[in-house]
Amino acid sequence: MNDNSGTSKVRKRRVIYIPGYDLRRPETVFSQLTEELAHFLRLRSVSGSFSGLRPGAGSGGSSVDWTGEIAWPEGVVTTRFSLLGWRDLSKRDFRRLLWAVIAGAVRTFVLFAMAGGYSERLRANWMNGLFFLYPMLAILVFLVASIVPALLFPFIVPGTGPVHAALSVAAGLAWPG
Repeated sequence: MNDNSGTSKVRKRRVIYIPGYDLRRPETVFSQLTEELAHFLRLRSVSGSFSGLRPGAGSGGSSVDWTGEIAWPEGVVTTRFSLLGWRDLSKRDFRRLLWAVIAGAVRTFVLFAMAGGYSERLRANWMNGLFFLYPMLAILVFLVASIVPALLFPFIVPGTGPVHAALSVAAGLAWPG
């Protein structure tokens, strides 16, 4: 691309690639993209290349960076690629306390519900709406399976008095664990 002075510009681009739930190693993804680059360069009759892989910022091994350059007749395009692996993205969440994760999930559910998101999803496509409701339904089933049996233990464990009460409380506390 030429500007008014007749000099060529160097264009820069940034590509962030998150391969979904794909657990292939970054080297495999890089190899596939290198093959695609070779095909693209032949197809467009231009030259270009990728740099080698570098660990991504804060990488735990599944995120990498690399650069690529393509020499177009109008100028060089430099692109910085970042492959963000799910393992690295989720590590921070796995360090959070379970109760903080559940509280955040409930908060998100409530805010989405207050915004009308669930009713809109269910109205537009009931199967997609159930997909959105699945996390909260799973938590509800877990809570019911944890709490209801513990509440029923006093009626299941035979006897009366302090021993019965102690056994009922112990059984109720042991049940979810």
